[in-house]
Amino acid sequence: MEGFGYGDIIVIGAIAAFIILRYRAMLGEQSGRDPSSIQPPATPTDPLEPVIRVAEREKTKPAAAAPAMQHAPELEARFKAMKAVEAEFSPDEFLQGAKLAFEMVVKAFSTHDRETLGMLLDPAIFAKFEAVLQHQETLRQRRDTTLVAITECRITKAELRGRVAELTVAFTSEQIHLVRDESGTIIEGDPGAIETVADEWSFTRELASASPNWLISGT
Repeated sequence: MEGFGYGDIIVIGAIAAFIILRYRAMLGEQSGRDPSSIQPPATPTDPLEPVIRVAEREKTKPAAAAPAMQHAPELEARFKAMKAVEAEFSPDEFLQGAKLAFEMVVKAFSTHDRETLGMLLDPAIFAKFEAVLQHQETLRQRRDTTLVAITECRITKAELRGRVAELTVAFTSEQIHLVRDESGTIIEGDPGAIETVADEWSFTRELASASPNWLISGT
């Protein structure tokens, strides 16, 4: 037969259409939108962050509250009697000093600082502390106490005998207790374990005397 038949024209047209479609698929559709205007999807420049970051937690964490320093109203009459002997006496100022003494004794006992203990403790109480320190040294051990915070500090009793005043203070504190050997290695306790400790200490002083220092007379 000469020329193309009708069936040949259909086959050739189908092949041409297939080639055109493939060609357009390779180059991409260009009609209706400028390819330069297509923005790639945004990708984060920073790595994903946890829901709560440590830094943010620290920012929002409330500041540690100051320890509650107070005394029972029924003690006011005793405080007035003490002020009658020593006009400068103040229960609030006394509590500030008692709190500081508590901190110093805990640290001094932990570090075997006998000089500081001797300055703050009544001789009878110092003798008891000394016996414990000597026992630790015999065992070649040291009780390591970290005072994390004092959460409560209040006067529970007040006595005046002549010019000698005795005030009893209740302390509530958070502490970490460890036992170390002579090389400093922990042999007992957990550095991350915080314990709540309740103590009651007595402080004694002769009012209107030359010495402003109160001595710890009971623990």
